Amino acid sequence: MKDDGYTTEYIKRIEWEIKWLRRTRSKYHFVSYQDMFHTRVETGRKKVCSEGRAYHLRSMYAILQRFEEDGVFPDRRKRRPLTPRGSYFKLLPIFQEVIDTYKAYAEEAGLKESTIKKRLSKGSRFLLFMQERGHRTLATISEDDVMSFFVDSNGMVILSNTHKKEILSIFRAELGIHTESAR
Repeated sequence: MKDDGYTTEYIKRIEWEIKWLRRTRSKYHFVSYQDMFHTRVETGRKKVCSEGRAYHLRSMYAILQRFEEDGVFPDRRKRRPLTPRGSYFKLLPIFQEVIDTYKAYAEEAGLKESTIKKRLSKGSRFLLFMQERGHRTLATISEDDVMSFFVDSNGMVILSNTHKKEILSIFRAELGIHTESAR
């Protein structure tokens, strides 16, 4: 690692994490590196883990995972995230089901992969916004809630018409049991 430009301090941190894993593996019974990362964040000295510390821990556990699973030495490249990222993974299962149903519908309809990916991303962000406003089903979302996603508190439009159309296309699609409440 030293030859690849890692600092002595960073190398010591990785060594510390390996020692911590050896000391605690029988106590926590880790299943995956993601479990290790989450346990490490939760068992830190401070009650709340800072964003910076979480970033460094995630990076270190990704390095350890890549080395163990793929035999790849650290080279500063991120090949795959340790933890899933994006709005979709923060959604409630019912909202994930809406996104999954749309994805199946769009693939069957023959839409391009890039179009599907773009719509899924925007739809997930929209549903996460609604979830953060306290909604747990599509049926509880009102027109005012929808408008608050597209317009700021001063009444200024903050997202483009194209953005609106992409999200609208999801809720106009055939969503199985969610079709009625989506409209």
